[in-house]
Amino acid sequence: MDKLINAHRVDDTVTFVFGPNQKKRHGKAYARYEAYCHCTSLKEYLDTAEHKYAMADLRYDEAHGFLALVKDGVRINPPTAPISLQMTQSLHT
Repeated sequence: MDKLINAHRVDDTVTFVFGPNQKKRHGKAYARYEAYCHCTSLKEYLDTAEHKYAMADLRYDEAHGFLALVKDGVRINPPTAPISLQMTQSLHT
């Protein structure tokens, strides 16, 4: 099984590494993230995540730096700071 997550092809050889939950504590996205942030593979994620939001959440998390995609010990998606950190840094430049 493989999926396209933003510009990255993800298959069974790619490991997921989720960062700490940066979403609003009492929001629905926060609860969904808590449910799947322990997943380490696409299959495990799809089995765990809420189906209706699964791919949208995954794309969002990757684009906003909450998810590292690792293949053969190398990160295949460039590191991206969480959006709140990016906004903070842009205010100081």
